[in-house]
Amino acid sequence: ETTLETSVEDLLRRSAEDVARFDVIMAGDVCFMKGLAEAFQAWLAEVSRRKPGAVTILGDPSRREQWAPKPGWAEGMRAAATYEVRTAATSALTEGQEVRNTVVWLSA
Repeated sequence: ETTLETSVEDLLRRSAEDVARFDVIMAGDVCFMKGLAEAFQAWLAEVSRRKPGAVTILGDPSRREQWAPKPGWAEGMRAAATYEVRTAATSALTEGQEVRNTVVWLSA
């Protein structure tokens, strides 16, 4: 039997220890502001450390390259896939870029 629990709450307000009870944690597009990117990457790395064998997945469309995860940002996380994603070039969220290099990070 598999149970799926989803949440739209701010998981950064929950301890890594509490969240480490899950076997899979997925998140996306959370690295577009400096403070949020730093806090989330540190939090996800801690969750991964507390639950060896759990699967953690982070999808990042690199809306802000300077805060996007870089190789080595967390022990055991690797860039599993990279995609070029076409965007609406006039969107404020894409800063006028027509293509975003989107990376899916996965725990090893």
